Amino acid sequence: MPRPPRRVRTTLAGSVLVALTASLAVTGVPADATPAATPRPSALPLVRSAGDPVTPSSSHRVTLITGDVVTVSPVAGGGSTVSVDLADPRSSYRTQTVGDDLYVIPDAALPYLASHRLDRALFDVTGLIAQGYDDASTKTLPLIARYADLWNTRGTPDQLAAHDARLRTCCEAIGRDPESIERTVFQNVVIRPTRAAALDAWDGYRLRHRPQEGEDRPEVVGSVDEVGASLREYASVGFRHAIWVFRSPFDIATMDALSDIRARTEGA
Repeated sequence: MPRPPRRVRTTLAGSVLVALTASLAVTGVPADATPAATPRPSALPLVRSAGDPVTPSSSHRVTLITGDVVTVSPVAGGGSTVSVDLADPRSSYRTQTVGDDLYVIPDAALPYLASHRLDRALFDVTGLIAQGYDDASTKTLPLIARYADLWNTRGTPDQLAAHDARLRTCCEAIGRDPESIERTVFQNVVIRPTRAAALDAWDGYRLRHRPQEGEDRPEVVGSVDEVGASLREYASVGFRHAIWVFRSPFDIATMDALSDIRARTEGA
């Protein structure tokens, strides 16, 4: 069945939000992956015994179904540090240790946990790592297929197309329509008259803010035409909602080009 036409949407992640009403819509940062009204399996089966703690020997990144990314890194002498990259920079989260397990619970998930529409095991970061649900594992996609209504990720169009193909296979295995999951993608973006000028501008932001590994490159960069072409390429593999990350000082030159980008993505 052909997919219904959709508009390319862009969300600005930052304290400045702009609203447009044409084909490229700039909206508020989505606060959560809202569960659908259809029933979901009530629990994620845990295969690790409670008495078998996990101490990571290397860093692990876990993308929660809310789109928030948790990084667990070991420290010398034992133990680990935890950092959280929130899908909505305006939101917050809380941590809780139960036995040997660390839970990271975004505020957006609280009402769904309270109403038992989500299971707490989905936020047991220690358990998710132990079961291979970290971002480096192919088991992340079955978790998304079973529980999520919004899949927020990052990568190149080719990478996302490969992940999307696996997600569709996972959905088919459990009888779920893969189109019921909205795809969103985080992007660092810089728009300048030339690609070289855009990369120079990005270097200034990178040196100032030192983003963590994996988030230290611009996925969408160049002239208006080049960025428009990039967005159309993302849309062609199903990612029509882009979340653009802006860091201080805000890139007004890129923001001023949004109306031109809107024209370049008409019908994508």
